[in-house]
Amino acid sequence: MFLIGFIEQIAAYIQTFAPTYGIRVCSPIIAQAILESASGTSELARNAHNYFGLKYRAGRCPTACGIYHKIGSEQNKDGSYTSSAMQWMKFSTMENGVLGYFDFINIPNYSDLKGVTDPKTYLENIKKDGYATSLQYVENLMNVISKYNLTTYDNKGSDLTMVHSNSPLIKYTKISPNRTSPRNHSIDTITIHCMAGNLSVESCGNLFAQPSRQASSNYGIGSDGRIALYVEEKDRSWCSSNPANDHRAVTIEVANDGGAPDWHVSDKAMTALIELVTDICKRNHIKELKWRADKSLVGQVDKQNMTVHRWFANKSCPGNYLYEKHSDIAKQVNQKLSSAEQTPVQSTSASSAPQKQSKPNYLYQNVDYSPVFDPVFYHNTYRDLEQAFGMNATKLFQHFYTYGMKEGRNANAYFNVRKYQSYHADLQNAFGDNLPLYYRHYVLYGIKENRKCL
Repeated sequence: MFLIGFIEQIAAYIQTFAPTYGIRVCSPIIAQAILESASGTSELARNAHNYFGLKYRAGRCPTACGIYHKIGSEQNKDGSYTSSAMQWMKFSTMENGVLGYFDFINIPNYSDLKGVTDPKTYLENIKKDGYATSLQYVENLMNVISKYNLTTYDNKGSDLTMVHSNSPLIKYTKISPNRTSPRNHSIDTITIHCMAGNLSVESCGNLFAQPSRQASSNYGIGSDGRIALYVEEKDRSWCSSNPANDHRAVTIEVANDGGAPDWHVSDKAMTALIELVTDICKRNHIKELKWRADKSLVGQVDKQNMTVHRWFANKSCPGNYLYEKHSDIAKQVNQKLSSAEQTPVQSTSASSAPQKQSKPNYLYQNVDYSPVFDPVFYHNTYRDLEQAFGMNATKLFQHFYTYGMKEGRNANAYFNVRKYQSYHADLQNAFGDNLPLYYRHYVLYGIKENRKCL
């Protein structure tokens, strides 16, 4: 029971985050977690939420919360082992530990993992890249994949090639042929450009539609404030004279209404830019926009995640006006992001049954989970959620239906999924250990049937 629960729990996180990093196969990563962490029971897993044997590397994993000290061993080429005191990555939650894995391998040395769809090829590449010293690493992990039929997770859930959404703010679309599909890096950077003229979004789209231009951007904004899509976010635009930057950045061309040397932009364009960047940050989980006007910090997104074209080519782009506005743009975007994070929710009464309470519907796949979900209870019960989402009811519910039900978390005082499972043999025969189905059954049928759930 514990092993199956561990696999389901960590697989959900791996399936969620893998596509964002260009990783298209999940089974070998799940197998790594099983083997490296003894199915979540190892000292590193229990005390540091380190499920992949990640050694400490300064600045490599933004979600790490410290260093864990423990004796470790490495296998030598002659088969012998050498043990020594080692430093390991420490994380606060399983979710952060999984993100840490993807950040750990998100460097050029492991670039041959991106796009791989065959589990064995993935393992052979990561072994060759120096991830592990075990001589039988590939064979051992392939045995784990076979034993637990982990390849079912490679085709489970959404299409791994369709992982990025585009902004709902767009008013015009003309996809440019000048792009690289898909991008090979998660989106963690914003690059603002200025158009070399006061172009409409249609005119700019027509230019980018010409293959001979060899140029494009993800978005464009006209002086009238209209927003256009030229290259989908899942793809890399050809915009900044630097492929590495464009693979990780969403690029935005803004029309100017003033020309050289400042390349001033209109107030409507600036307002639209703030809204678009805020939306991009929300959808790509960029919690804060950072700007220090320091070219030496390119790629160090924990310190600066805004870049400009002039850093990569002999150009004035984005012009003095927009360049000098970067600090203010970051400030305004961060205020909007902070406001969204702090959306208040109403407490629910502890004196009435869940189906009697007056509260908003929490719909997922056309099912109202209000009878089993109370954001205040969920927030107060789990410290990791409190730290991650605060009292944001929307994000708490998203976590509940994405992870919480699979993990068997209690989300109100009136329903315990483990007890509901244990009380009803007919449901056990029907659902086995698929916990989300017990939540669903209770809200659709169990309440009406007056089934015991506590």
